[in-house]
Amino acid sequence: MRIMDIALLKRLEPVASLAPEQLEYILMYSKIEKCAPGTCLFRQGDMGDYFYMLNEGTALVTRVVAGAGESNEGEGESIELTELSAGNGFGEAALLSDKPRNASVSSANNFTPSPARRERGNNVFLK
Repeated sequence: MRIMDIALLKRLEPVASLAPEQLEYILMYSKIEKCAPGTCLFRQGDMGDYFYMLNEGTALVTRVVAGAGESNEGEGESIELTELSAGNGFGEAALLSDKPRNASVSSANNFTPSPARRERGNNVFLK
C-alpha cells in the first residue's frame, strides 16, 4: 500500500520542487508509523536521517533556548515554535545541512507520520 502519491508530495513545501524521480525515492523509503500522544520523533541536537510527512494528527515543534548565562544545549527554556498538522512535511533541514536537528518534534495527540529514511550516501534533497 502506498502511503502518499507524488501529487500529494508536491503539496509539501520542503519537497514540492523536487524532480519526480526524487519524489519516487521518498515514497520508496517511506513507511507508516502510529504514535501515541507525547511520543518524541526527534530531539534538538540529534543527527537527522529522516524526513517526515504527517498523515494525520498533530505534532509540536519546540526548541530549547539558552537563558542568561546558559550555553549548553538542553539547558534553558523550551519554547513552542509551531504546531504541525496532516499534510505537513518536516525534518528536512537536518538533511539539507547535514547538521544536527535545530528543534524537537513530538506528538500532540495520536498521529501518523510517514518517515522517509535517508540512505547512507544517498540524500535525495541534495540531488
